[in-house]
Amino acid sequence: MTRSRGSIDSIVRYPVKGLSGVPARDPVRLDPGRGLRGDRAFAIARRDSTPSSTGWLSREHFFHLARHEHLARISLGLVEDGSDSPALVVETAEGMARGKRGSSLAGEVGAFDSAAIDDLLRRTLGADHGEPRLVEAASDGLWDWEDAHLSIINLATLEELERETGVPVDRRRFRANLYLTGLAPFEEFELVGARIRVGEAELEVFQPTDRCRATTIRPVEGVSDLNVPALLASRYGYAFCGVYARVIGGGTVRVGDAVREEPGAVARLEGKSGWPRAARVLAREHESDDVVSLWLSDPLDLLTTAPPGTHVRVHLPDAPTPNWRSYTISGTAPGRFRISVKRDGRVSTMLHDVREVGETILVSGPHGVGGDDASRDLCWSAEESVSLPAWLCCARASRDAEQDAYESCTARVVRRPCRCGRRHAGRSPSSRTLRHSSMSPTRRRRRAARVSRPSRG
Repeated sequence: MTRSRGSIDSIVRYPVKGLSGVPARDPVRLDPGRGLRGDRAFAIARRDSTPSSTGWLSREHFFHLARHEHLARISLGLVEDGSDSPALVVETAEGMARGKRGSSLAGEVGAFDSAAIDDLLRRTLGADHGEPRLVEAASDGLWDWEDAHLSIINLATLEELERETGVPVDRRRFRANLYLTGLAPFEEFELVGARIRVGEAELEVFQPTDRCRATTIRPVEGVSDLNVPALLASRYGYAFCGVYARVIGGGTVRVGDAVREEPGAVARLEGKSGWPRAARVLAREHESDDVVSLWLSDPLDLLTTAPPGTHVRVHLPDAPTPNWRSYTISGTAPGRFRISVKRDGRVSTMLHDVREVGETILVSGPHGVGGDDASRDLCWSAEESVSLPAWLCCARASRDAEQDAYESCTARVVRRPCRCGRRHAGRSPSSRTLRHSSMSPTRRRRRAARVSRPSRG
């Protein structure tokens, strides 16, 4: 059975990359491998850019909002005439200009005539970047990523950002094609790796949208006034908002269409560790009165093979901010990974008391550097008589692979014994469930240990 994932509130296309969007008033057609017809079909080329005659080019070849915030002050409109290529109308403080595709007497479609628009752009943008000119994509749209046919935003997420900041967050900052309503905040990340049906079309959601400086720019005024990436990172633990999808099944889509997740269908993913995604709770293990271990799946299968010393970041969108916390990966097995959670603090208490088998948890990672990266090693000497940190003790506690985990973290031998594992994060005897497992190897190896340093950021 399919699962409801809200509905379409609005559909917007952006005829010129970097300029304002134009809402779709009629049903739109989506074709496999293509985005909205006319979306990012044009861009404003910079002096040092050469339009491609073969396909997609990255945004660095063109004027774009993250670098040229004054683009927000240029308005754009379409004059629909029933053809596949409506006229473009560009308006700036310097005036207004129109561009239109020519045609022959025989009805053959000709080149797009942008001479008037080019002249207006030169007067508006100046000569800092040479001769700005309107160029047309050879075939597919000039999206942020080569196969990012559609950008999707969850309006509930923007409402959450408004509550957090206390100021209005204009949806136009995010330049999405499909705006969804009827979801919980950040629920769109649960769609990463899923196939969804929107109207008659079928989409694969293949990655979350990493937000850049462009979202700091206030629409129309063109000034940077709200640091959206910093807000996301500090309050929620990631700088992502929205998702990208590619079209795999064609069909008509209109405002009000339901969005439904296809059961069992999996999108083609090439995931990165920082992506937030939904991990499913596979098992709970009671360790003590206030410690529980959770075995989780990972749709990207990155955490299930994480090296010792790395950690997973857990995000709870329904908790007060900051609503994220890092946990050492205390065990791995084929298709699953484990974290051990002590009932202490807001996020850990919610994980400990609420999450049950079958529920999903938003996670990202692995974060930090582990394994055999000797360039980042730290060594605790015998003279200092210091303890290994708690994250190594937890990594050591893996029941199925505890020996391998510890062996990969120990290395150099020094002349004097080191008191490793004598301290534990537990504040009461009942919470020291993992202590005995972490202590046993240190009794056999009264030597120095070399462990990896977590990466910054």
